[in-house]
Amino acid sequence: MGISLFIFLTLVFLLMIVLFADLVLYLSQILDFINDQIIEPCRKFADKNEGFFSVLFIIVFALEQALLIWFTTYFNENTTWLRLIISIFALVVITTAALQRFVLETKRRYENERYYTIKRAKDLFLKVKKELNGNNNLEKKKSI
Repeated sequence: MGISLFIFLTLVFLLMIVLFADLVLYLSQILDFINDQIIEPCRKFADKNEGFFSVLFIIVFALEQALLIWFTTYFNENTTWLRLIISIFALVVITTAALQRFVLETKRRYENERYYTIKRAKDLFLKVKKELNGNNNLEKKKSI
């Protein structure tokens, strides 16, 4: 019995090593898939709906505060429960604020990426236009 359990655990351990190695080998493909299928659509949605997210987070914060008021009123006799409720409330509010910051920072980062892409394209266009105008001026001088 002890040997078969040892063999079983060894096989499970080896299987875990193989799965971990596959995960490491395909991690970039997995991350690209997650970025293309999940992150990018969410980023575009947040970019197009900033007002929606602002109102959503205001509503979420208001609901959290209303729940705190209700819980503290309901459990006002039990100080142990009140401490727990207030601690959990603090964690929830901090998590919500962090999520709001993450969504808005992602949106700003996305806007900055688009801005610098457009700026680089404009600079390249102006450089090419300048070179073409310079070549046209040389051709005009040669023809005179």
